[in-house]
Amino acid sequence: MTDRLSWIEHNGKQILFYNYKEGSPDDMLAIVDAAEKIVSSQPSKSILELIDVTDINYNTESWNKLKKFAKDVEPYSKAAAVVGLSATTKFMLKAISIVTRRSLSTFENLEDAKNWLIEQ
Repeated sequence: MTDRLSWIEHNGKQILFYNYKEGSPDDMLAIVDAAEKIVSSQPSKSILELIDVTDINYNTESWNKLKKFAKDVEPYSKAAAVVGLSATTKFMLKAISIVTRRSLSTFENLEDAKNWLIEQ
């Protein structure tokens, strides 16, 4: 597992934290590779996902892999919260939501996102 992907606890609930913050395209690829193994070992609709995309850097390869992963993880995801959106990443998120038919909730900060996740 990469240090950018971890289980965190918030008010007694486990949340899978994807820390893409200021990450490079290689960081994105490493996070997705590590997450694929973790996610596929979890029960259906059980994962609370917290995704930080603040100042993310990506290229075509990492973007395509992220889109595919977002679709593949959907059966395992109970809820997903995204923080750190810029104008570009808002566009990316909308594209991922359309392609995957997933609802990804957005928040201004990590604390609000975590609090929302544990209520799901």
